[in-house]
Amino acid sequence: MNHLNQKYFETETNLDAEDDTESEIAVFTRDTKIKDVRYSLVPIEYPETSEEEVAYIYHIENWEDPKAVFRDIQYSLCDDSGSFSNVGCPFFGKDMDDPENKKWIQVKKAIKHCGDIKTYQLAGPNILKALHTKVNFETNPFICEDDYNNTSENRITRILTQTMIQIAICCTLQVVIRNIVGLTQKLELKRLPCSVEFKMLTPLNLQRFSFVILISKGIHTHPPPPLSKTSTCIKSELRKLIENSKEQLINITAQQLVSGHLLKSVFGTEMVAEIHASLNNIDKLRYLIARVHNQQHPHGQGILGVVYDFYQNTKEIKNYIQKISFFNDGHIMILCMTNEQAAKCIEFKYFEVDLSFKRVYGDINEFEFNAYEEKSRTIITFCRIFTNIATKEAYQKMFETFFEIVKKLSNKPAHFRHIHSDSWVCVLADLNQVQALGLGKAMKKMDPTRKAKEHLQYVFKSCHIYYKKNVDHYPYCADTKHDMLEILKANSSEEINQIFGQIKMRNEDGIQNWLEYYQKPWVLGSLTYHYSLMSYEDWQTTPFDTNIAESAHAMINRTGKSLKLKIAILRGWKHDECIYKRIKIHQQIGIPMSSKDKSDFGKKMQANKRSENYPKEQPVKESNALQKRQRLIMMMTTLKWKLKSARSH
Repeated sequence: MNHLNQKYFETETNLDAEDDTESEIAVFTRDTKIKDVRYSLVPIEYPETSEEEVAYIYHIENWEDPKAVFRDIQYSLCDDSGSFSNVGCPFFGKDMDDPENKKWIQVKKAIKHCGDIKTYQLAGPNILKALHTKVNFETNPFICEDDYNNTSENRITRILTQTMIQIAICCTLQVVIRNIVGLTQKLELKRLPCSVEFKMLTPLNLQRFSFVILISKGIHTHPPPPLSKTSTCIKSELRKLIENSKEQLINITAQQLVSGHLLKSVFGTEMVAEIHASLNNIDKLRYLIARVHNQQHPHGQGILGVVYDFYQNTKEIKNYIQKISFFNDGHIMILCMTNEQAAKCIEFKYFEVDLSFKRVYGDINEFEFNAYEEKSRTIITFCRIFTNIATKEAYQKMFETFFEIVKKLSNKPAHFRHIHSDSWVCVLADLNQVQALGLGKAMKKMDPTRKAKEHLQYVFKSCHIYYKKNVDHYPYCADTKHDMLEILKANSSEEINQIFGQIKMRNEDGIQNWLEYYQKPWVLGSLTYHYSLMSYEDWQTTPFDTNIAESAHAMINRTGKSLKLKIAILRGWKHDECIYKRIKIHQQIGIPMSSKDKSDFGKKMQANKRSENYPKEQPVKESNALQKRQRLIMMMTTLKWKLKSARSH
């Protein structure tokens, strides 16, 4: 029953009226009979009132929040104690559920009063004696009068400045009056009471009777309040905008929302203040965004929120986060991988690992496992591990967990060729000692017959570019740096030993520590094949740098940097899911992921073109006598070594 029963209107004759016309009076309760009845499909922010009462009938069918009728009123409404009761409403007619058909439709009656306002005692009559029953926006009722030299921008809620008096509202709700002569006086704020009464009639069964009645009576004895309350409809649309686009807006700020184009797509304007005047206060938008975020993430978007969603089996992350571990040493590890990533990882003969420091805000960093797929000519990620510690023991736990999850998701064992005669042959990384030793210890658990460092000689390769950058930053002479780089080009282990001898002969400061580190078999075996136990074919067919890992970092960093942990995980998942879907489409239909030639041959051609534009390398100039002397000593040492070799033959 969504129609109003017009049968229960009473007709009275106005005997005093000159035209002797009849007027209809609506009966809402036993003691409430109103002549002025108005209808509305939307909430009204400034409902008109009068001494004879005005009734508003709101049709709230399909409204998300029926209470918007009252919440959108800009006046401050105060509840009276014991002002709630259930009464019959003749306006809605008889209750069809009543077997005797004698009871009126039951409504909940609530009485509220317009709240008082506070002002200063020296306010002019335009404030102290202001009266109104309706608000006319065409006359801009919120602007102060010119009696006190206020500009048109000054509002009644702002501080008013007079010619001889300065007024400031203190936090103790007192007004300090400071005269230019020097006299200071404190005055209490003055309350302006308002006798306007609002009656609210809400049917107990809103599904059957989708109407709400608001009755206002009296005259407001104060200026109309400004538009400080944002309408429920606008807040609902803003909330939907954030909720429905949570992948993009999960960490949005008020400033980002205002400066973007989403507002125009929903509200038709880019100026948030034009949507509603109350949003000119940016804190209201911040509060709304924070409220939506708190509803979606009650435990935050950090480690606590991720753990809560994981154990609640939240749909967002249940298929991506595979394991969360906390260790006694304070190590936190979150491993993220899908079934598709695990299956793809088993197909490759190598993978690259690297630690990224920029994407997650705080102490947690991202440890990635990547590779380059030749068929689709794209970089793919197998796994993302979020960790707060990067020690040898921490890396060991991460590699062991990675092998465990790959086996679990792919239903295939995680094998290395030198141990199991199949699967992975190489792990490529920067020459990070704790990272490499952690990998070696994890492989030792697979095969205890070999030492951890021996396992590294079989599978570990370090980035040549990373090594060259380190050499470039060493404080050694040009000849020493040249010899260090020649290690990568040496044709035999004997030639490498000769280079080490030449470097040692110079006896530069700190060179002994460098020699001790790089003469370790597993370190040297990661740089040159002559000290590696990897087969020559595997050595030549796997990369010599970690450019793939660095490119993977750059790609994912486009989704944001210094993100909260949960946001970083969700965006990483979306990025990986998109890449794998594009690979699948490429395999099924044959449409490439890019028109550029990303094959090895194409990359080499592009590198050659770039090198043509680079200036030719100039020979190293001997800058001082010390370098000349060291060069002479090296030449004499080489000559002696050749003479000694000739005599032995």
